[in-house]
Amino acid sequence: MKAGAPARLAALRAAMVKHNANPNYRHADSWRDMRYGNLTSPRGLTQGTNGGKAIWYTHDGPAFAREHDAGDVIRMRHEGYYTDAHGDNIAVGIVAYIGKSRWLAGYRWTDNDERVYFAELHDSAEDAARMADEHARVFAEAEREYCERGEAARALQDRIDETRERVRELCALRNNPGFPHAREELRETLDTLRDALNERAADHNDFV
Repeated sequence: MKAGAPARLAALRAAMVKHNANPNYRHADSWRDMRYGNLTSPRGLTQGTNGGKAIWYTHDGPAFAREHDAGDVIRMRHEGYYTDAHGDNIAVGIVAYIGKSRWLAGYRWTDNDERVYFAELHDSAEDAARMADEHARVFAEAEREYCERGEAARALQDRIDETRERVRELCALRNNPGFPHAREELRETLDTLRDALNERAADHNDFV
């Protein structure tokens, strides 16, 4: 910049006033926060952890003015990773420039428009894009496995409910001479029910 320090300082202070007048932007505490233009993120960016690593996340759309999908930065053969068995939603790596030649890597999820940014800083957009793609892959794999377990748990619960209903029917029929095999079938059905309940307790109890 050709302008002297007083002019630059005045410009930064004016930018801070304009920035803080917008209710959609995070508050700038001083003109220093405006130097790298990295406070244009909407309200709602929240700090958390993921696998012990510090992250920030939001459901309010892009949190940084200069944010791109990883596929817009480096060449990739896919547009994202499926997060469910039916291919309804994907996780996409994202790259955000935060100023001073630093980039963040993260991912966005089409299911609920969640965006997650990891705290690690990257020196180039390409490095951030490669890490972002890996973050998206890891998240999608875990989410897909969770969804598959949930579907298996619901299918198992359906079998349990059906078996219980058959037990009730057989209990009503076991003393009826018109159904001589009801007692034997009842014993077998109870065994089937016990096996299913044991399977649920061991593998799926947290889903039902």
